[in-house]
Amino acid sequence: MAKFTDTFKEGEVFICENCKKEFPAEKIKLQEAFDNPGVTSLTMSFIFVDKNGKIMGGNKPAEKESGDKLLACPYCDAIHLFGFNVKP
Repeated sequence: MAKFTDTFKEGEVFICENCKKEFPAEKIKLQEAFDNPGVTSLTMSFIFVDKNGKIMGGNKPAEKESGDKLLACPYCDAIHLFGFNVKP
């Protein structure tokens, strides 16, 4: 898997679905995972960063005890379990 810090193209801008603000990838906050995110569909693919800084994804959500981190908006702190949209 790719490292979180190595996966973004220079100049790429992301958009928060919650507050609608735009920001570059390097401003994305990584927040400690929490138990039971409340999303239970087995078909949903979660995105998170593991303790080694690698981007992980799949049907298994991040685990707090494993040291996983979740992606969060740098402005409103909203957690994005499914990633951010890239500005077209």
